[in-house]
Amino acid sequence: MSTGINKGKAASGGSIKRRQYLIDPNLQLRMMRMIVISGLSVCIVSVVSIYIFLNWLFQTLKDSHAIPISVIDDLSSISGMLLGLAGIIVAINLILILFWSLFYSHRVAGPVYNMKKTLDSYLAGNTSVRVKLRQKDYFFELAEKINSVLGDRRS
Repeated sequence: MSTGINKGKAASGGSIKRRQYLIDPNLQLRMMRMIVISGLSVCIVSVVSIYIFLNWLFQTLKDSHAIPISVIDDLSSISGMLLGLAGIIVAINLILILFWSLFYSHRVAGPVYNMKKTLDSYLAGNTSVRVKLRQKDYFFELAEKINSVLGDRRS
């Protein structure tokens, strides 16, 4: 049974394009916040781990007297620059995570918004409406079930 899910094309044959960056701001901002906090946590744990390891390494080298202290001090100053670079990399990663989370949340919030609007239109009396999703959107199975129910009610 075909339920009318149109992956990536509108009923008129054109592509479905949404221009709104935040379709459901409440849902999307919550999702983005969770993703950014997770990414930030991983970045912070990574940088702190590197910092702790480098401190341990330099202290172990100093205690072993295997390498002259002047060389260890030079390496220690270089490690400070590396940690600064790590901070810049963390900042760049957070920006990338923010954009990725916006993109990902759009693939979730868009279909939810579409299904809400379709059901609102159906309840308002337009019994010919169907849920149409883009090819990379989520919730195709749910959209098919909604379209199936809407089709059964029309009969």
